[in-house]
Amino acid sequence: MVVKILNSCFTEYEKKSQISSFSLKFDYNILKQASKIIFQNDHSLCVSKILWLYYKNGHNMIIDHLIDVVNDIYNNKFYHLFFHWSWQIRNMFYYYILFFLNHKMKNLILPKAKINRRASSSENNKKEGDYSETVNKIISFIYNFT
Repeated sequence: MVVKILNSCFTEYEKKSQISSFSLKFDYNILKQASKIIFQNDHSLCVSKILWLYYKNGHNMIIDHLIDVVNDIYNNKFYHLFFHWSWQIRNMFYYYILFFLNHKMKNLILPKAKINRRASSSENNKKEGDYSETVNKIISFIYNFT
C-alpha cells in the first residue's frame, strides 16, 4: 500500500511538472530503510512492488540515491533476484535491468550530459560541477554492468 502511495505522489508531481521540487524534498533514507526491510523479509509481492516503484519512478529520483540502490542490487542481490523462486520478482527485476537501466536512464541521462557539456564548454559555467559528476558516476556504473 505504501508503495502505491509513493508511486501516486511521484506521478502527481510529475504531471504538475513539479517533480524536481518533490524529489529534492523527499527523504530517501526512509525509502532506503524500507527497501532494506522489504528485501530482508523476501515477501514476493512486497519485493516486486519496491522494484516496480524504482522501475516506474527511478528517473525522477535523485541520482545519488539511485547509485546506492543500483550498487546494492548489483553487488548484493543480483543472483538472488535473478534466480528468485517468484516469477513476479524475476519479472520485475528483468524489467528493472532491461528497461529502466538500459533504456530510461541512458536515454534520459546521456542527452542531458551532452547538453551540459556543451553549455559548460561554451559558457565556462561553474554550475556544471555537481550535475556532471553524478551523471558521469551513473553512466559509468551502467556501462560497467551492461
